[in-house]
Amino acid sequence: MDFYEYDADVYADPALPIYYAVDTLEDAAENWQLHWHEATELLYCMEGSGVAVSGARRISLAAGELAFINPNRLHTFYASGHCRYCYLLLAPELAAARDLPRTPVQPFISDPDIAAQMDGIIHELQRQEPFYRSEVCARLTRLLVCLHRRYPEAKDDQETEADNRQLEMVKAIISYIRRHFAEPISLDDLCREVSFSRSRICHVFKEVTGQTLVEYIHFVRCNNARTLLASRQYNVSECAERSGFGSVSYFSRIYKKQMGVPPSSHR
Repeated sequence: MDFYEYDADVYADPALPIYYAVDTLEDAAENWQLHWHEATELLYCMEGSGVAVSGARRISLAAGELAFINPNRLHTFYASGHCRYCYLLLAPELAAARDLPRTPVQPFISDPDIAAQMDGIIHELQRQEPFYRSEVCARLTRLLVCLHRRYPEAKDDQETEADNRQLEMVKAIISYIRRHFAEPISLDDLCREVSFSRSRICHVFKEVTGQTLVEYIHFVRCNNARTLLASRQYNVSECAERSGFGSVSYFSRIYKKQMGVPPSSHR
């Protein structure tokens, strides 16, 4: 799951403006893939258990439970063991076309009826029987109406202005790192980007993500290098340079620490 606020449109079928996927996690690291998007996300645990991060909240999910990720919330999903889950990204035009409310919904839903509705939607998407697009849209409309009626987010549960300022700062930092990871990135660069002090951005980033700025930059660079190495179009030195590392030996050491294997394992 790797969508960010500046990504291209992922809704290939105009008759069904959603993105749907089923994935499995095994001991997935916390917070590395923090992201956000304009779409509402329904994150549904099918087997095992995991933890959804939505803004400042951490939500434990067991099988049959749902995390409702409101638009533009910084979020991710991780698991300490086995977890099979489904996620649906609902394009904003889906809600607009069906005149659905835009108010926030509670982030955690444990309701057998909601679980049954999610199971029915997943069944339709997997089987793709005749007219499944119309059926999925109808079922999603019913589900969203139920969620907004039964589980509106109370004002007391909404994030505070201070929380939102911190989350917006982290989003700006993540955006900057992902745009400039192949270039030298200094703490001063990040301070200028978000207009806060060094101590402030280091503290807030660690508090929200659980990772230091250096750890996150290393992850983004190594993740890009892994893609380049897998393509077999570049040697290790070229992958290091294209991913923002100035030294091959330093790249190899950081890559092994981040990915668990040396870069040469991909050749």
